[in-house]
Amino acid sequence: MEEIVNRHENYLGEYGTLIDFIKGVITKYCPYTDDRLDMLGNALAPQMDIEIDIKDDSTYIQFMYGNEHLKKSVPEDVKMPKPIDFNEIFKMMDFVFSDHFVIYEFLNNESETKLEFVINWCNEALKGLTCNAINLNIRFANKNYENNFLMNLFQKYDKKLELSKNYLCMKSEFITNNKRNYFDFLNREEILTFLNGMDENELKDLLYNLDNNVYLKYVEAEEKNKPAKRL
Repeated sequence: MEEIVNRHENYLGEYGTLIDFIKGVITKYCPYTDDRLDMLGNALAPQMDIEIDIKDDSTYIQFMYGNEHLKKSVPEDVKMPKPIDFNEIFKMMDFVFSDHFVIYEFLNNESETKLEFVINWCNEALKGLTCNAINLNIRFANKNYENNFLMNLFQKYDKKLELSKNYLCMKSEFITNNKRNYFDFLNREEILTFLNGMDENELKDLLYNLDNNVYLKYVEAEEKNKPAKRL
């Protein structure tokens, strides 16, 4: 196996980029093979967790390797002197997606997001990484950073995520809460700027969902100041 050492001060070493480091660790423990069918339905088949802890001033990434029943940490890890950029996480996801085409489960609770990537078993999936499931577990110390990450995640991977367990329910709950928090901090001018960015159909869709009493209130007020017309 290729040797990968712990790195902190010079945290990327010979790899140069974070994604190359991540690929190096994954392919060290889960090398490519021409036939991985023996992993199908095998509880002892290899699995790997990528653990990402994001603080306000640093990011720590470590790996757990084992099987469905037991995983242990491996020597390779990386500590970055800054919060990780969302795009770096998305590069990891894209790399895993290139081999594990399905997110089986999506969970988000108590400042942690979990994504379980699994193999979509078909003829094309016989070749690939010797890893039955790859889990991406992300923990956030900053709630605003977590919210921004999730908003970007939903926009970029919505079509892929919508097939996973729990996703649609959790997405709806998160965005509902996020909308209220977001609009509560906008003043009237900022709200109008937000609405001004919407096209005509989007504005109509928004107004179709207007509370009936609010609709009657403003239609009545408008009609008092205008000649009679057909509604």
